[in-house]
Amino acid sequence: ASPCPGCGGKDRFRVWPESDRFWCRQCNLSGNNIEYLKQFHSMTVQGALQHLGIDNNLSYHQRQKPIRHINHNSPWIPNKNKNPPDTWKEKAMAFVDWSQKNLLNNSTQLEWLDKQRGLNINSVINAKLGWNPLDMNRTCQSWGYPELEKDIFIPHGLIIPVYINGKINRVKTRSDDREIKYLSVTGSGSSPMIFLSEIDTQCIIVVESELDALLIHQECGDLITAVAMGSASYKPDIKTHNLLIQSKLILQSFDAGDDEPGANISWSWWRSIYPQWRRWPCVNGKDPTESYLNGFNIRAWIQAGLDGYFPESAFEFFDFLHKYEKPLPNEILNHYGEAAIERMAIMTIDGGIQNNQLKLEEIKS
Repeated sequence: ASPCPGCGGKDRFRVWPESDRFWCRQCNLSGNNIEYLKQFHSMTVQGALQHLGIDNNLSYHQRQKPIRHINHNSPWIPNKNKNPPDTWKEKAMAFVDWSQKNLLNNSTQLEWLDKQRGLNINSVINAKLGWNPLDMNRTCQSWGYPELEKDIFIPHGLIIPVYINGKINRVKTRSDDREIKYLSVTGSGSSPMIFLSEIDTQCIIVVESELDALLIHQECGDLITAVAMGSASYKPDIKTHNLLIQSKLILQSFDAGDDEPGANISWSWWRSIYPQWRRWPCVNGKDPTESYLNGFNIRAWIQAGLDGYFPESAFEFFDFLHKYEKPLPNEILNHYGEAAIERMAIMTIDGGIQNNQLKLEEIKS
């Protein structure tokens, strides 16, 4: 991704050279290579054809052949996840065990996980989080990838292992001191992280960050399964897809807000694939962790999203919406902030809170 030459949107412009296509996620401008030259280089069709060395005598459809490689109307099929070789898994597990010992002896990082991520020591241990102080390189042969031409790169930072059926599939690292915060160890798979609920409620919340999913599991592991996609643009693999289609309810809380480019596209896609999908943004923060650190009750937030399950603690979450007429008074705006109130409104409309609340009030009366 790169800045769009049209609208200037940062990291929003994408190009597919194999099919001569481009698309900007921000201004939604798209087309083929001829359209690109017309839009951004002020060329005529004839000039673009000459620049590209395309025979002007070819018919329009002959010139457009590369476009047929992209079929936006074709049904989506989830990918089968990459399964690293057994040697890689053995090496990765040994590394994860070593890194966890480092973390448990690192009071600074444990304090950061507690104060900045809301994670207690039990969550840290159960998720096998670790700490790697330095970048490392290992030979690809020793890690079970003799066909690779590059070394196995193990970035420094917080170590976040991802498992499938109890076996390690991916090792991610997180560090604030590099441009790309999250990097995976070479040879990792790409499966989302899944924290199954302690009781099979068939309810799932989908978030971006693995640490957000771990926090939700810590606070609500008896209520809901937490799935971390790793990015709002990633799609479920086949294992995650099978879990999602069998669920009764999917709450989605990605970091992107209404004004973020690509947000509506992402929501539309999830809604089209999973009819039980419900948008469920955070309040008082852009993600579950930030909301939690700002004093928000994560458990009440999850409870409010579950069909037919509204305990007393959930009412603090949306009660004020029904007490005040708009415009809302300053004390409410100052306490919650405009962004939080907008998200409350989204959850009321998309999540059907009002209807469920009315039903509960009828029962209570």
